[in-house]
Amino acid sequence: MFEPRLPQEALLQMKEDFEGLKPVISENELKELCAGDEVLERLLESFLSYSIRYAQDVWSMHIFLNEGKLDTDEGAAEYAALDEGRTRLHNTLIDSIAILSRALVKVEKDNEWVRQLTNGATLERASCGAFALLLVYQRSIDNIG
Repeated sequence: MFEPRLPQEALLQMKEDFEGLKPVISENELKELCAGDEVLERLLESFLSYSIRYAQDVWSMHIFLNEGKLDTDEGAAEYAALDEGRTRLHNTLIDSIAILSRALVKVEKDNEWVRQLTNGATLERASCGAFALLLVYQRSIDNIG
């Protein structure tokens, strides 16, 4: 199961950045769409897992920058390595959304929510990343509340 494993400081920062914003579709709505279909449920769990990992990577980079580590002799190389890993994960996250969307269509389930993550033709990187972060944030609110 998808559980946020972010430090309290990260959740507080997310609250500041995302308060009042909602993901294009909620985790519960996604679960309802996928319920009863083993393939869809597995694809959703993968996407949710990538979402939390992405949030963790984004937070790690945030901390790296806030602690001034980029200004050290090794900082640029360390940051490049962090960013390379985050970029690979971001690509995987986007792929997981696309795969889930295609699988929903294949079994004639609604995937209209995906359109809000596109530029009309392809999935937008920023929109997919924001969607994942908002899901993680919403999960933390639901767990607290």
